[in-house]
Amino acid sequence: MRRRLNKKRTFRSAMALVAALWVSVLMMALVSVAAQSSLLDSRISQIENEKQRSRWACRAGIETAIGLLLVDDRTYDSWVDLWSYNPQELENMDFGGVTVTVEVVDAASKLNVNSATLQQLLSLPDMTEDIAEGILDWIDRDDTIRTGGAERGYYQNLDYPYLPRNGSTQTIRELLRVRGITEGLFSGISELETLSVENEGWLNYLTCVSQESNLDSEGNERININRANTQSLTQDLGLSEGQALWVTQNRSFRRLTDMIGQATDTSQGAAQTSQQTPQAAQGGQAQQQSGGQQQQVEPVPLDAATVLGMADKITLTNRRSVAGKININTAGLVVLTALFDGNRELAEKVYSTREGLGGAFIDLSDILMVDGMTQDVMRTYLDRIAIRSSIFEIRATAVSTVTGLTYRVEAIVNREASQGQVLYWREGIDR
Repeated sequence: MRRRLNKKRTFRSAMALVAALWVSVLMMALVSVAAQSSLLDSRISQIENEKQRSRWACRAGIETAIGLLLVDDRTYDSWVDLWSYNPQELENMDFGGVTVTVEVVDAASKLNVNSATLQQLLSLPDMTEDIAEGILDWIDRDDTIRTGGAERGYYQNLDYPYLPRNGSTQTIRELLRVRGITEGLFSGISELETLSVENEGWLNYLTCVSQESNLDSEGNERININRANTQSLTQDLGLSEGQALWVTQNRSFRRLTDMIGQATDTSQGAAQTSQQTPQAAQGGQAQQQSGGQQQQVEPVPLDAATVLGMADKITLTNRRSVAGKININTAGLVVLTALFDGNRELAEKVYSTREGLGGAFIDLSDILMVDGMTQDVMRTYLDRIAIRSSIFEIRATAVSTVTGLTYRVEAIVNREASQGQVLYWREGIDR
């Protein structure tokens, strides 16, 4: 009997031990889960902290770039300016464990897709006629389908339908909605698309924001050559009385090239003179005293050097900005080739002349130094050319040395506005 009682006690003790062991295992599991949860929370907190530090470091980099743009000499803009090449202030900036690199790109170094011609688009590497026609169909304001293009009917019959813009693109990434444009072509990702060696991605060649403020390099309003009186033409622009007379007789001008070497039509000039302001009419009747006799002033046509020399100070419109010009100081060979409608030889001559001048044409008249820049060539391309810019794309990339997190901020800034106006802002973790 006593033996049976001992067996029961032993069994109960064993069961108690097993229960205690299970409780211990359960407690250890709970502790482990709690520890992992706490570690995860700590990691999430750390990542969020580094994200915010990276975000503000990018913001600091953007503000640094804006500061450089605001203090820059605005006579001309080029690759050699401090906003463009400045390793000390724009590369690998350390913000206490977060490293930031900033890239500033002149929007005018690219082809403005909203004003580009078919031939200019076809000059881009890997561009096809169907895609170029599709781009033009996307931005034009009608539903007429170009040869090889696409309009409303195509886009509305997609699995996920949408409408074409039928107007100016608002962001350059909008082009990814155009038929035929892939991420590989747009971003230059060779893993996604077979690309030519020269193609770094159309993102680097196209823009929709380039514009030039209608101000001269000193920030003054330009003189509207189509409305200025004779006094303004002679005193403010330095034209002779004969040149001023020729201007008043031959305006209105639609392009700068219309002012170069244009012969005077006296009958048309007389008709126009009768409609001019009293000041302009007085300029048209300008006379000089010579030995007691009055001498009629003869109109003198403007030559290319004269027009180029005053190009920064004049305008043909009262608009606040002019869109679509390309800065030949900052444009690469691909964009220069597109500017000249596929004329690679002329693009290379412009590029080599620019490098021979130290990296920049400091005055628009310097393009006369380019071999092959004849007056006929000048007439074709002058109104597409600029040597300074207003709109800049700024990209800041921050990398946390603790977590390896990469954060990017992209901004588009109008330097001509007070303190630099931000026109576009895009940010986020690089995944």
